[in-house]
Amino acid sequence: MADAVESMQGAIGYVELSYALRLHLPYALLPNVAGKYVAPSIQGALAVALSAPNPPADLRFYLVNEPGAAAYPIAGYS
Repeated sequence: MADAVESMQGAIGYVELSYALRLHLPYALLPNVAGKYVAPSIQGALAVALSAPNPPADLRFYLVNEPGAAAYPIAGYS
């Protein structure tokens, strides 16, 4: 996905932050629950992880719109 976005002018996609950084892709600041526009970052993902409840045993959960001024609104584990 990251290579496709990089190679097509005007393309928009959603990729893991590490791919965007490696390929120097531009990215969007998104508004979070606190009303702050935040850039994707390791710190933003950490803020989400620290505010999230304990994951269920089957590990099926989402980290979307978690509270916190530094929290990036779309995060996940891999």
